[in-house]
Amino acid sequence: QQVGGHLLPKYRTATSDMRYQPLADTAGRNSYRRPYVRRALTQPGRVQTTRPYLSTTDVTVCITTSIAFQILGKTFVLCCDIDWETVEKTL
Repeated sequence: QQVGGHLLPKYRTATSDMRYQPLADTAGRNSYRRPYVRRALTQPGRVQTTRPYLSTTDVTVCITTSIAFQILGKTFVLCCDIDWETVEKTL
């Protein structure tokens, strides 16, 4: 279950496309079905990276990195979405 909401960089705001507004609040969301979460849980301590895909919370193509780790005996997965269109321009 997601702890807190998404953190966005200062230059980005929440999606302006009203169709995606209901998906923007991710606090408490269960992301276990996401492949990047499951892979991280099966290989704790190793960074997992997805192929580019359409984000479920806005209208951008992104890649997600994830890593599972433990704090005080509880397992957490840290995920980071990277704007693929920006990365692709720099390649």
